[in-house]
Amino acid sequence: MPEYTFDGLIILNYDKRMGLEERRLRDKKRRIREILEAARKIFISKGYLNTTMLDIAEEAELSRGTLYLYFKSKEEITFQVIVESFEMILNGLIDAVASNEKGLDKLIAMKNAYIHFYKYDFNQFYFTLFFDFKMTRETLSDSDAQTCLLVIREILDLFTSVLETGVKDGTIKVEGDLKTVSFTMMSMIHSTIQKLASRRDLLGEIMNFNETDLLESMFKILFHSFT
Repeated sequence: MPEYTFDGLIILNYDKRMGLEERRLRDKKRRIREILEAARKIFISKGYLNTTMLDIAEEAELSRGTLYLYFKSKEEITFQVIVESFEMILNGLIDAVASNEKGLDKLIAMKNAYIHFYKYDFNQFYFTLFFDFKMTRETLSDSDAQTCLLVIREILDLFTSVLETGVKDGTIKVEGDLKTVSFTMMSMIHSTIQKLASRRDLLGEIMNFNETDLLESMFKILFHSFT
């Protein structure tokens, strides 16, 4: 064939193949994004346990067979959703911390970031509940589960770093091991926000609680032990 006879044609055909590969990769990423968005909508509207792969396929306007080309199971989709939720939280906290120098100021910035998440992205905290639901001894070795754990560890490391900064500059007082305190603090914050996200209607319409006030109260109690 002339492809291996003329250099110009070889380069032309190579560029053409590269263009096709880039388009396939772009299309694949777009399709995965559409599937994950469809899964989020169905998880919220039907509940996780009631959602099937067929439900997700129909919401994404795909056949079930096509969906299985991208994800092997609902569990695989679930972990992708969980990872993205934790990554969004991590990135927001990193940005909040970076704009401050003192440890206490960093901690307050993290508090404000969490409240912002709840007001505008509360579903993300709803999806982090899935991690506790899905994490078992059987799934612990799964690569997607390990990815979730890595992101959570990065959030924990950020908490620890902020406390270390505060202890050094004298704006935060911590008793005990910093990493243990950081894990306790992170767990309290996430558990409270997850609870509020999963019971939003109950708290607002039936119990007449203001969710932001509840969050502020939780942080006030938590920060009181550090200052």
